Amino acid sequence: MNKRFLFVNLSIESGYSGVQHGVAFLSPILKRHSYSAACLNIRSKISGEEFLKKVISHNPSMVGFSSTTHQLKYLLMYSKALEKHPEILQIAGGAGVTLDPEFILSKANVSGACIGEGEIPLDNLLTNIENGRDISGTNGMWWRTNDGIKKNPAAGYITDLSSLDFPDYSIFERDIVVCGGHLYVLLSRGCPYNCYYCCNKALAGIYGALSGEYFRAPSVDYCVKFLKHMLGKYNEIKYIEFEDDLLIANKAWFGEFAREYRKEIGLPYRVCVRIECIDHDLVESMKSSGCKKVCIGLESGNEQLRHRILNRKYSNTLFIEKAKIIKDAGIDLYTFNIVGFPFEGKKEMKDTLELNKVIGSDKGVCTFFFPYKNTELYNICRQNNLLKSEDELLDMTNYNTRPAIKMTPEQERDCVYFQREISLYLWNQEMLAVTSKMPAGAQKIFTIIYYWAGAVIWKMPLLYKTACRLYTVPFIRSIVQGLRR
Repeated sequence: MNKRFLFVNLSIESGYSGVQHGVAFLSPILKRHSYSAACLNIRSKISGEEFLKKVISHNPSMVGFSSTTHQLKYLLMYSKALEKHPEILQIAGGAGVTLDPEFILSKANVSGACIGEGEIPLDNLLTNIENGRDISGTNGMWWRTNDGIKKNPAAGYITDLSSLDFPDYSIFERDIVVCGGHLYVLLSRGCPYNCYYCCNKALAGIYGALSGEYFRAPSVDYCVKFLKHMLGKYNEIKYIEFEDDLLIANKAWFGEFAREYRKEIGLPYRVCVRIECIDHDLVESMKSSGCKKVCIGLESGNEQLRHRILNRKYSNTLFIEKAKIIKDAGIDLYTFNIVGFPFEGKKEMKDTLELNKVIGSDKGVCTFFFPYKNTELYNICRQNNLLKSEDELLDMTNYNTRPAIKMTPEQERDCVYFQREISLYLWNQEMLAVTSKMPAGAQKIFTIIYYWAGAVIWKMPLLYKTACRLYTVPFIRSIVQGLRR
């Protein structure tokens, strides 16, 4: 029996070319069932014929696509390329598939769609195959059948993350896992908050769980052992990027983790935080354990819009106060910002720029709002006839290119203008933050030239698109990471 499983990780023109942590967690399950596992990372567009050749070279019996909402057009394209090989079972999973499985099964050539987290459904599927059972009854998966789509119940999610085998990052190219000395890992899952633009509540909802219940972190002991395991495998690690939505959500847990991390790991790191969680004790725990940068969702600098449309209910005064605690500790402040929300105008977008200036953001990013299916803001957009056509949304492979909801030409010009202005401000702030720590010399001059060139690129859409494509090349990405530490 052919027991070869091929993951296809899609991140084409996505603005992100790192690891897919879900795939890394599924690889040990395949090995437990005596399958060999490989991963095809598609980071730039290739033809269907070329994709088919790459897949056939692995001779898989199963292909599993991992896709966000932004990559669904490529899921459709590449699953179609395999239709002449019905002997290969095609399945798909990931956030994009979970949020709209009916669309996937009606449009793509895959037979099954994984709903939610993949560990239990994949284990169920492989067990059914080994025992000769009808796979269309696999809990946690929906299937396309001759009688239509068979919708099996969700299989449940892992409540104790410490019970999982360590994720297998060896399935990815080494320079994706550790890029420029930076290791990218995920320890926890979920988020206890309910922002209206985020899909976390929708993902928790498939299990009938509340957002707070869906947030989970492994034991501190598990996390430290896992990080030591990774350090043993990748001796080039100099910095750890925790990609968790909110690793610090449980303050008592994080306090213990920070103490053990300082003793056992001791590397500099970055972590995502929420304003509501920030206090002097937490920041001291982060600082003393090696945190060099925190990422925080500023999103909108307009209080009314933030409260009413985003469900982020805190004042600008509180945001400024908590940001000062972080900066006073000498930790770099990286902000996430979004423009192009429903009912947002020039004033609201300008408020976002101004709040970044007030808090003195050291680094950050500004993207366009995208209406993810089954989120509160998606429903608001639909009710107010603000959704673009399905084809238009499907064509947006990232949230950096253009506004994603209906706007007048004037509104769209304003939106694009402020996205660039906020991005340029944050880019220049990053240049100051990086170069201020560098001694005088050739490297400092080269770094300033790099940032100056980046500022020019921001203002030229074609150059920006080309730069995004180049960033998917590991060698170039490694150099950029080194400059931006």
